[in-house]
Formats: sequence, C-alpha cells, structure tokens
Amino acid sequence: MSPQKNETPLEIYQNFTREWQDIWGKVLEANQQSWLKHWQGTSTPSPYKKGVVTIFDPEIVHQTMTQAVQKISERPDRIIEVQKEHLKDVMAIVKEVSEQIKGGEAQPIIDVDPRDKRFKNEIWQKNPAFFFMQQLYLINAKLLRNVLEQIEGLDEQTLNKLEFYTSHLIDAMAPTNFPLTNPDVIQQTYESKGENLIQGFKNFLKDSATGSFNIKMTDTEALQLGRDIATSKGKVIYRNPYLELIQYSPTTKTVYEKPILIIPPWINKFYVFDLKPENSFVKWAVDQGFTLFMVSWANPTQWHADKTMSHYVLDGVKSALDFVRTYTKRDTINAIGYCTGGVLLNSLLTYLKAKGEKPFDAVTIIAAPIDFKEAGDLLVYICDQQLKKLEAHVKKRGYLEGNAMVQSFNLLRANDLIWSFYINNYLMGKEPMPFDMLHWNGDAVRMPATMHTRFLRDMYLENRLIQPGGIKIADVPVDLTTIDLPMFVMAALDDHIAPWRAVYPLTRAVKQAEKFVLSGSGHVAGVFNHPDKNKYYFMEADKFYETADEWLQHAQKQAGSWWPSWKSWIEKYAGEKVPAPKIDSNKVIASAPGDYVRDQGLH
Repeated sequence: MSPQKNETPLEIYQNFTREWQDIWGKVLEANQQSWLKHWQGTSTPSPYKKGVVTIFDPEIVHQTMTQAVQKISERPDRIIEVQKEHLKDVMAIVKEVSEQIKGGEAQPIIDVDPRDKRFKNEIWQKNPAFFFMQQLYLINAKLLRNVLEQIEGLDEQTLNKLEFYTSHLIDAMAPTNFPLTNPDVIQQTYESKGENLIQGFKNFLKDSATGSFNIKMTDTEALQLGRDIATSKGKVIYRNPYLELIQYSPTTKTVYEKPILIIPPWINKFYVFDLKPENSFVKWAVDQGFTLFMVSWANPTQWHADKTMSHYVLDGVKSALDFVRTYTKRDTINAIGYCTGGVLLNSLLTYLKAKGEKPFDAVTIIAAPIDFKEAGDLLVYICDQQLKKLEAHVKKRGYLEGNAMVQSFNLLRANDLIWSFYINNYLMGKEPMPFDMLHWNGDAVRMPATMHTRFLRDMYLENRLIQPGGIKIADVPVDLTTIDLPMFVMAALDDHIAPWRAVYPLTRAVKQAEKFVLSGSGHVAGVFNHPDKNKYYFMEADKFYETADEWLQHAQKQAGSWWPSWKSWIEKYAGEKVPAPKIDSNKVIASAPGDYVRDQGLH
C-alpha cells in the first residue's frame, strides 16, 4: 500500500492494518467455503485410510523419546552447560539486532549454509525482525543438536532414530514454513490480496482428498507415458506375472553384437532409464549402437503376496535372461542392474555360478548396496518392533501401498522433497513445474508382502547379503565372492538411498571387478546424468583400495557424466558391430512402454 499525501503516520498504520484485516477476512471466508465444499463431496472415505502404516509410529517415537529423557536426566550438568551456551548465543544475537536497528551492520552468530535455499531472500539478512527470526531458528536448532551430543548409553539404532526425529522437528519449525514469518509468502499474500492462500488451501484439500496425502511435487498431468516420458520406440516381446520385457528399436544401421539386459529396481518403475528424451539413458545407449532389453516389473497385487526373492530372481530376472538368449540366439549377453535390481542381479550371478552356468560376458552394477550396515538414513525405519507391525499390516492385503514407499524416501530429504513443495503449493498457492525425475519419483509401486518384509529383515536388519550363505536363492546359498566375471560398479556420492560406502565393498568381494566410478549428486540425478548436460562430475582411481575412504583419497575428479566412461569399458565386451536386427513381429505383445508400467500403485 502506498501512503497518500498528507496522511499522518497513525493514519498510514491504521489504513495498513485495515487492509491486512480485509485480506485475512477474505482468506478465512473463502477457505471456510472450500472446506465445507470439500467435506460435502467426500462422503466415501479413501480405501487407503483403512489401515495405514505410519513412519512416525507413536509408540516407537514415545519409547525413543522416553529413553532419551532418561539418559539426559542422568547427566544434568552437561545439559546445563548446553543451556548456558544457548543463552550466550541468544544474548549475542539480541546485541547484533540492536545494532542493526540503530543502523549498524549485524553479523550472524551462525552462518547460513550456502546450499540452504530457504533463506536466499535478502530480507533475511537486511530486515532486523527477519534476521532475528532466522538466527534464533538456527540457534535453537544448534541447541537441539548439542543436547543430542550429550546423550550417552543409547544403542546405535535408538540414537539414529532420535537424530532422525530431531532433524524433522528442526526442519518443521523453520520460520519459512509459516505464512506470517516467511517474507516471500507475506509479499505474495499482500500483492495477490490473499489469493495465494486461498488457492493454496484448495491445493491442500485436493492432495488430502486421496487419503494418501503426498504433496504434489510436479505437474503430473503435463507429462504422459509414451508421449513425454518413456518415449523410446520399442515393443513388449515377453510377459509373465512378474514382468514385461521391452526390446528397443535400433536407431543405427549397425549395433554391437552382444545385447544388454537392464534390471531396474523392483521398488520403482523402469522409466527412470527412459525419462524425457534429453535425459534418457535408453535413447543415448541405443544411439550409441547398443541393443537394449528392459525389464518392466508388474505392480504387485495379492497374487504376489507370498512371492519371495527367489521368485523374483528365478521367475523374474532369470526368465527374462533365458528369453533374451533364446530370442537373440546369443549364448552370452551383458547386463545392468540398478539399485534393488542390482541386488537381484548379484544374487542371480551367484546362483548361476553354483549351477555351472555363465550366460554373461560382463555386468554393470549401479547404486546397489551389499553392506547394509552402511545403508545410512534408511536404517532409521528398521527395527524388529517396526518390522513386526509392518508384517502384520501387509499380511492383511498382500502388499504395502505404494504411497508408503514414496513417503519413506521423501522424508530422507524433507526440506527438498516435502517442505519446499509445501511452501510452493500451499503458502504461495502455485502449481509445481513439470519435472520428469520427480514425476517418476511419485509414480508409486506397491511392495509384495513377503518379498518386501523379508528383504528389509534380511538386508537392513540382519545384513545377510554380505555374509556368504546369509541368504539363499532356492537351494543355493548366495556368496558374492564366487562371482567371477568382469564387473563395472557405479555409485553416487550424495546417494541417500544406496550410500556409496555400502556399494563399494562389492569391488572387494568380486575378484574380477574392474572399475569403480563415483558420481556427484544423488541416487537418481547422479546416475541419470546425460553427457550433453555437462553437469556434475565423476571420480575414478587407478586401482581398488581396501576401504571406501582410502579409495576416495586417491580418486581423481572428472567433469561431466560417467556414461562415456562406462561406454569405453563395456565396448570391450560388446562384440563386433553387426547389422541392426529387427524386432520379431511374431513376438510383439504391446508397444513400449507396455502395460505394466501404467498400473498406478498408490492404493
């Protein structure tokens, strides 16, 4: 509001206050109407609400906090010292703000992380009120972390949970998450006369109407399978209850002799390999002259409830392998396994070795952990008590709802994947932009009951994969040290799903592992980094070292994508160039991307 001529300061204040009262009155009235309309139109409850498993289980949270309080009470002297430091910080920032009000320059007590996008508005530094709120938030966050550091005597699992819960409390209490303490929201509210909060509340109601309540992270209607994403030409040429198999059409006159079978994670949809054309690994690899066969997993139903890892390895991956070898008339092929798809591929390799079969020339393992004691943040979800509750839940339906997996992964990066969209969608009243990676991230897949719970117990709780004979595929003990074929291993430095230190030990287990590459960025962006983008970097070393950290000390950084490095390696095992084969029309079941990928898994 611009002051009018001859207005006194009191009149300016009164008019300004009246204008804000009008805005808030408008917002409250409009949102009340939206609320009534929403509930009048939702007489049928969402099926998802009938039995949801929550990550923040009240019983487990209460037990964790009770243990923490007990340990804190045993050493009150330490907490007193923490409180003294906190009070000192508060008094220091009060002094700095006082100087700023007088026209001086204020120095922060705690510097904002340059990577923290929440406080990029210069008002957080220049306005005394917002500077104080920002600094007080950071000081209080420091207090909570310092209290955690004083706690002794908790087991590692409980301490990890306590740190996880505390980090989410810190994220949630950020002043940017509230309309009256976020300068961007205040400005937008004033300029739009409250329309942002009115539209934001409508966005909130729309998201909550599904019962699953995932905050919308991308414009889901803007990107469609087969039109905008997963557009690479090909055909489904094989199908069973576990998977569809896609053969991609060649784009070159000649191709490498040995085809490549790609096994994506069974906890996601395959098209992370085939995002928008400018980001697509499939398109890039086909354009390089590789013949690709892609597994597209079925979205589990009750039929899959009792299926185990052995079923997914043998009736899933091995069935696809056998089909490709017969179909292409090749005794040996190459393969790529990503994330849990890499776990399945590694397990199949040990099974085939025990059976005396060698159908692969070389394999590539991408972001697939084998040492789950290094599994990082995901471990906070895993304890015997939580698993028993999960097992009881999935037993009722035969699967875990896909929404639960989406929430689990998003909570590992809450500021980026939850709170930023909460502000954009609900406080700013905006729609998120179309983004292929986030579209894929939210395209949920259900988890088959037995397979999922046994995987969590065997891998994350008991770390059995790295133990020779720790698990079995059918009657064959899995022993990764028996794998004896050339292997390329890739991981991502900032991966919060498959931390690179959980992946690296594969290079020590597999005798013929030849190369380890560590990319910048995370589990998706670091892996699917098209060379034309010229983004991020990757690291290589001259040899393998005993530990991951020792390898890192000797690794050399190179700019750009790791894909060309992989191409140079796989070419050694790709065979000669031959005329590009046509897809056998007699085998065609459907056009890519197929039918299984279109099955939604939120409920």
